[in-house]
Amino acid sequence: MNTIGLIGTGAAFLNFKKAKANYEALKEQHDALVAAVQTYNFHKYDEYYNKQEVDTKPFERPDGVMVSTILRVGNLVGRVFHAKPSVILSNTSDNTYFIHKISAKFFIFDDPIIISQMGGQWYLFNPTVEVQPDTIYVNKELRPDDTLEIEFNGGTSAVQDMDKLRRLICDAARKKLITSCPKLSITGDTEKANVDIFWSEAQDSSDTKEFWYNDLPGVLRYCGEAYYS
Repeated sequence: MNTIGLIGTGAAFLNFKKAKANYEALKEQHDALVAAVQTYNFHKYDEYYNKQEVDTKPFERPDGVMVSTILRVGNLVGRVFHAKPSVILSNTSDNTYFIHKISAKFFIFDDPIIISQMGGQWYLFNPTVEVQPDTIYVNKELRPDDTLEIEFNGGTSAVQDMDKLRRLICDAARKKLITSCPKLSITGDTEKANVDIFWSEAQDSSDTKEFWYNDLPGVLRYCGEAYYS
């Protein structure tokens, strides 16, 4: 084969790899979103906002907007893992809303999830660290029948009992080793989040309203040992 043929073959292989990676990324997002949307049927939202705060600030949820969360995790063989949280909003109404800001604090086994972009580990296991909610300024339109995935920063994280987390995933996959487990979604109370959402009915945020949920069950999505958020 001549040099031009080799170059053409190499370019075709690289294009195939890129197309395959894009397909796998879209499939991963689709599978995680399907699991998140299915959680809408598993719980009653009114149970998850802090009723003690209702007297001090209005709870104004936009009609027809359903909320769930995804916490993607992977690379669990050591003392820490990689994690990336998301908040999922689905609009089942005929109205259009504007989402301005979302704050969220995530938990696994009731352990607050601290995410480090620096790769450090010392404070991931420090019980004196106060975990504050992360905040993202979204400024996106949520149209009828739309589903938005709002991604927070990913990085390194940990829980107090890593063996328990590995066993949970292995049991769900019916495998003995975490390195043998495929990608999968776990719903229920393993992953929960406190979510605070600021929105309005017009693009102008001067009349912003707020609603929130505490201990809202979501999806723990295992993304494999090659996952790096």
